[in-house]
Order: sequence, then structure tokens, then C-alpha cells
Amino acid sequence: MSFWWLNPGHALHGVPDPGAVAADGTREADVVAVIAAAIAAGLRARGEQVTVRQDDDLAAVVAAANAAGANRFLSIHANAAATPEAHGAEVFIHPQAAAPTRLWAERIVRCGSERGRYFRHDDTLYRTADFAVLRETVMPAVLVETGFLTNDVERAWLKTDAAAWWTDVILASY
Repeated sequence: MSFWWLNPGHALHGVPDPGAVAADGTREADVVAVIAAAIAAGLRARGEQVTVRQDDDLAAVVAAANAAGANRFLSIHANAAATPEAHGAEVFIHPQAAAPTRLWAERIVRCGSERGRYFRHDDTLYRTADFAVLRETVMPAVLVETGFLTNDVERAWLKTDAAAWWTDVILASY
């Protein structure tokens, strides 16, 4: 059994930080909370231990995950761009991440690609970034950008089918 720590991005209920906000008012914090809840339910159905914490105090989130002894950390976000044509999911890990994290990130991208979604990436199947949730965690940690709220097609998908799709991908990736 694994102990998962899920971190839907930005503040609980979007206060004070809703993250990205689409033209129609769709808030990142709300979309990713639904996705995280679905992933948590799927993991629990498999007998996994799961904590979900949505908080914009990233230092507190990371400290709590480390102190609790979680052995997987998943930060869940939705992207935004200046152009409505931007689309696709992204998977980020820390540039100095160990092999287990790199393999997990690769599996997420492969599982997602096999299920029909486009993943934006660099030379590897994932992107690297020095985000606090990736840098400060002591367990394998991945941040996913689930899609673009600024793209009408992806926003509609994020509000309807994304929770089930991401649950399937995450369950298949570990």
C-alpha cells in the first residue's frame, strides 16, 4: 500500500488564490479540486492511503506531506495562456529528481497519450521545473497541468470528463 499526498493547486474554494480564471469564470482551484477528489476516491478504492490538501501555503503543504511520511506526492493544476489555441497536458518533475520520479512521470505521459490526450513536453516525456512542491518534497513528486482553461474545448473537457480521465491515468501509472 502506498501513502499518497494529493495537492490540488491554489487555495481551497479559491480564496484568496483561485489560480487561473477562464473568461467564463471557471476557476482553476475548483476544477482541480474535483479532479483530486476523483483520483483520491479511485486510489482509496484500491486500498491506498490518501490525504488531499488544497492550500496556497506551499511550504506548509510540503512540510505536512514530508512529516506524514507520504511516499507519493501529486500536485494537480490547470493551465492558462495568452492565446486560446494553447492546449495539452504537461507533467513536471524537479530537474534533479531521482529515477523513481522520472519513471513515474514517464508512465503518466505514456498512459495519458495512450488514452488520447496530447502532452506538451521537451526532449523527455516530461518537463522539469524548480517548483517548491517538487524541490522540497522527500518522496517522488509530480506536478500535472491537466489542460488549458483558456482553450474552450479543453475547458469544457476539464469541467466534465477530466476527473474520470485523470483518475484512470493516475491509477494506470503506478
